[in-house]
Amino acid sequence: MRYTYIFIGLTPSERALLESLMALDSGGGDELVPVATPEEANLIVVNGDDASVVDCLRAGNPQALIVLVGQPPRSLPLDLPVLRRPLGCRRWPRCWSSWTGPKTGIRPRRPA
Repeated sequence: MRYTYIFIGLTPSERALLESLMALDSGGGDELVPVATPEEANLIVVNGDDASVVDCLRAGNPQALIVLVGQPPRSLPLDLPVLRRPLGCRRWPRCWSSWTGPKTGIRPRRPA
């Protein structure tokens, strides 16, 4: 399956870690492709500190799964998955498989 993603508001080290974990995980047949805009993404991984940014992303791409990084404010909906800091290799495989399962919101993109 082909999934598109974008990182918003993450540190360079967080981006590098998540990109390397995605590359390792893509050996299972899933193609993970970065995109330039949130509107193109199946998966938006965003710094969860600013509720207004998350609200704008949800409004701009309601079909995307938004994953919050950090400690999100209580004003954000409880239905959003959260990756707590510090990010680590152990959490990613479990999180990714739960997001791409048949009962979750990530829908693969068709190749262009």
